Amino acid sequence: MSTTIESGAEFAGTTADLAAFQGVAVSEDTILDLAEGRFGELRVRPAGDLRCRLAEATVSAGRLDQPDEGIAAYDLTDATVGDVDIDCDADSFDRYRFYRTGFEGFRFPSYHTVLRDNRWDSHDYVHEPTEPVTVEGLEQTYLGAKQGAADIGDSETGSMFFVRELRYRRRRYAAHARAARHSTAHRGDAVLRWITSGFLDLIVGCGERPQRTAFLALAVILGCAVAFPATEGLVAGDEVVTYASHGLAAVVDSLYFSILTFATLGLGDVHPTGTLGRFLAAFEGLVGAFLTAVFVFSLGRRVTR
Repeated sequence: MSTTIESGAEFAGTTADLAAFQGVAVSEDTILDLAEGRFGELRVRPAGDLRCRLAEATVSAGRLDQPDEGIAAYDLTDATVGDVDIDCDADSFDRYRFYRTGFEGFRFPSYHTVLRDNRWDSHDYVHEPTEPVTVEGLEQTYLGAKQGAADIGDSETGSMFFVRELRYRRRRYAAHARAARHSTAHRGDAVLRWITSGFLDLIVGCGERPQRTAFLALAVILGCAVAFPATEGLVAGDEVVTYASHGLAAVVDSLYFSILTFATLGLGDVHPTGTLGRFLAAFEGLVGAFLTAVFVFSLGRRVTR
């Protein structure tokens, strides 16, 4: 039988092995308050619009449904969620607020498509939250989600949440660098951490996207190959290879030399003649050694997940 709650229903702090709310709806501005509850299994099947507060609750199992008509919104701020089914698709995922939420057995693989379509964003909420979102809170949100996914062996979801966690951490560094209340040393350290984090995100996607490093390495090799003949040229055998002497064909020898230099092989059969070319070769060798190490680390991280 459907029941409409007109003035609110508070079950805060309830402890139950099984709690079922079947056919329940609430009037406007009314909340079904299950905050701080402890539920071995919780089933909520709304008959219409519903706002359910589950802040700081522990829900070990169960199902949180959507009504046939209307919107059911579940605020799971600071809650702990176990093997709970949620009724959602990509357009309705924001009806579940996962903010600083802990996960103990939540089946992330069942929601891969939904999460991917939402760009792995789990904290957006259809209603105005009672507690404002902070950068620190968002960092904690994705740290908890990453750990929850890792605990069940879902490496793909854990990887994506890890990237989001580090990006919010970078925002925290930026906020600390701008905050006058912090000491000069603290703000300087925050700036350095912000730069380092952004650099690692750019070249390797926080350790989760080795393909970025591979593309950057290819760009460095091709860029240097184009640049070498524009300096004083390369010595190849008994001739000096430049654009002036060989035209675009100079790129062939230059590409060969660029690959060797990037890989720090240094066979010596081709070498730059001018100071600028030598400095460019030294720079490419340093970048090559660094990017190779980063790529191996990132690839190993992905393989062992």
